Order: sequence, then C-alpha cells, then structure tokens
Amino acid sequence: MWWRLRVEASGVAAVERVDFVERRAARLVGYPLYALVAYVLFNSGYGFFVVKRITDTHASVWGILIGVAAKIGMPILGGYKLKVAAHLNSRALRADTIESITCGYLSIVLIIGLAATRLLGWWWLDSVAALALIPFLIKEARAAISDECNCGKAQ
Repeated sequence: MWWRLRVEASGVAAVERVDFVERRAARLVGYPLYALVAYVLFNSGYGFFVVKRITDTHASVWGILIGVAAKIGMPILGGYKLKVAAHLNSRALRADTIESITCGYLSIVLIIGLAATRLLGWWWLDSVAALALIPFLIKEARAAISDECNCGKAQ
C-alpha cells in the first residue's frame, strides 16, 4: 500500500502509471484475503473437529487485552481508511481496509468465544463464529482482484 500511495502522492506519475500501480497493489492485497479465508477455514476446522480446542480462560488475560485493543482500534482505523479509499477510488486500499475490519471482527469472536467458554462451556463458539466471516472475505477478495471498484460503499 505504501508503494501505491507514494506513486500517486508524488504528483509526477502519469495516470497510466498510477492505474498500473493500483491494479498491482489491489492484487497484492486481494490474494492475501483468499489466504485469510484458507487460514480461517483451517483454524476453525482444526479447532472444532480435530482437537476440540478448549482455551484456558484463566491464562488468556493478555489475549483479552489485545482483543479489546483491536476491537476498539481497528474499526476506527478501518473507517478512516475506507474514507481515503473512497476518495482515491482505490481497490487496493479498500482491500487493505478489509483486513483491518477483519481483525476487529476476529477480536470480537475472541472475546465472545473466551466468555462463552468460561461462562457456558461452549468451547466451539469461536470456531463457528469465525466461519461467518468467510463469505465477506471471498466477496472482498474478488472485488480487489477484479477491475471493478466498489470503493465508495462501506459494508
């Protein structure tokens, strides 16, 4: 993203160069969204079906604190990045923003999952809740990689 924004900010790059860098940056950010889909699928499936992962909620204080910080900070960061992406009409920056929004969502899953495990014994909830993110990630990855920009519309 730094490369893409730096090219446009230089003010000397031709429109064609900015468009080329935008397309390349969008793909470089879009493909990791597909990798994130694979990670969420693997991690959720592994935790749910293989190890029936039960988190020791007493040992998760740092995880909870990091989750709360991400829950607060990532939506704020994402909101500002979405505005800039809309202003620049940038698929690349929008895809990068989706990664920030995903981090905020997964922090909510973490906090609720830890609470559900601690209070109700529902060790499986975080694995199932993370799967709800898959359609959103696939849609945004596809949009980043395609030549169509839906950059001005927040989800």
